[in-house]
Amino acid sequence: MISVRGVLKKDTLATVHVSGHEPFNKVRLIGFTNSQGASGKLPWELNGMVILEDETKTRFFIRAQDIKMIIIPPDGKPDLIGEPK
Repeated sequence: MISVRGVLKKDTLATVHVSGHEPFNKVRLIGFTNSQGASGKLPWELNGMVILEDETKTRFFIRAQDIKMIIIPPDGKPDLIGEPK
């Protein structure tokens, strides 16, 4: 899990806007792929990807360079995340 002090806790839900795709709503930022220190090297195409996880534990690997915006509502309240009421 990724955490950024004062901004992103391990259970914080966010909306991630990606170019050419609908936003990923109510996801957690789990981590990044990096082949630098891995014992089993990742294919070059999979390096530098962000790993997102939704509430059903489905994981999505998206290219970090395709992320346009990440929205984190106050206190990570899921009812404020990118969904019309």
